[in-house]
Amino acid sequence: MRYVMFAWTKQVIKALGYLTPFLFALISVLTVPLSFAGQSTYEEYKNRGIEYATKGKFQQAIEELDKAIELAPNDAKCYAVRGFIYEKKGNYDEAIFDLTRAITIDPKADDCYNMRGIVYRDKGDAIRAMSDFTRAIEINPRQYEARNNRGEYYLEKGDYEKAIAEFNAALRIKSDYVSPYYNRGLAYANSGQLIQVISDFSKAIRINPDLMKAYSNRALAYYHTKEYDKSWADVYKVQDLGYKMTPEFMYNLRKASGRDR
Repeated sequence: MRYVMFAWTKQVIKALGYLTPFLFALISVLTVPLSFAGQSTYEEYKNRGIEYATKGKFQQAIEELDKAIELAPNDAKCYAVRGFIYEKKGNYDEAIFDLTRAITIDPKADDCYNMRGIVYRDKGDAIRAMSDFTRAIEINPRQYEARNNRGEYYLEKGDYEKAIAEFNAALRIKSDYVSPYYNRGLAYANSGQLIQVISDFSKAIRINPDLMKAYSNRALAYYHTKEYDKSWADVYKVQDLGYKMTPEFMYNLRKASGRDR
């Protein structure tokens, strides 16, 4: 049995309105409120596009942003948000084009470097992805998402020491960021450090009580530490969330614990 590695997946979209930290960052620097009365046509299109994007209405957002860009072709935020949308839709070439355009206009846009790195990662171009994550950190040393993304790269490569260092750095910046806790748990698991594994998966669960993969991997860790009742409790939680553990794991847990449920 092995721990399930979920590295190199797309960023988890927040449940509320599809907002990711990337989009939050863009909205936070807007100097114009999201109301349309008395604004220019360009600002109306731009702000409507961003508002649609935050609600997950991606096609409407693209239509509004297209109009804004036609009127103001040098607005980095319009390209950045449209690039974010294209990434979520899986249109990677369009996403790279828009994010590159945003970076050309604003070379200090660390969020755009990080997002473009994610697109390159999803396309399987690890070299360009790591280059963008690193550039994002150079611009903004507190770029915790880029730190986590670099850690995921090292995790996938099996360089657990470097992965843990990146996850530690991300958590020093943002202590309630769930991804580095979960990912660091995977790194510890693959290094055989079971106490740290349980601790990190438990912290991830405290931040996100519905994080199924943390329960499933913690169940496996409890199995290895022979804490079978706790392992069963996590199995039940996985089931409550609508998933199942593997038949192999369930067979071994039943045999080791001496119980069926």
